[in-house]
Amino acid sequence: MQWNLFKAHKGSGYCAFCRSRKIFYSKKSLGVFDIIILSGLAITIMYLALQSFDPRVVIFFVLALISAETMIHFRWRLSLVCQQCGFDPILYKRAPEKAALKVKARLDLRKENEEALFSAPLNIPTRKIKKEASLGGKLSRHV
Repeated sequence: MQWNLFKAHKGSGYCAFCRSRKIFYSKKSLGVFDIIILSGLAITIMYLALQSFDPRVVIFFVLALISAETMIHFRWRLSLVCQQCGFDPILYKRAPEKAALKVKARLDLRKENEEALFSAPLNIPTRKIKKEASLGGKLSRHV
């Protein structure tokens, strides 16, 4: 069993909208090893600032926990957004209309960008509209 303590927890997958390959961070929150490192950091800061052991180390520890958890969560959240089309799966779950507007704005920017002409095309899904054979089939014969 190999321990990768200092390696970023990255996963790979595909965008749910444009199906382009992307890499995302799979680590959403702090682990036990992170908490141990942060406690050592808090004790080191305490000894550097106060030159003795003091119960105020808890304040340094809590501030370090809050900042580390916030940074890891932001990193995870920002890595979910597709870099190609701008699709955000969490925003899509909460408000599909807002996610559609965000993707549309991103695709409009991509359309105007000259460098995007030379990049690989996106595999954007399209809606297939069924054509009605005729209106006569829908009307009642007893009219």
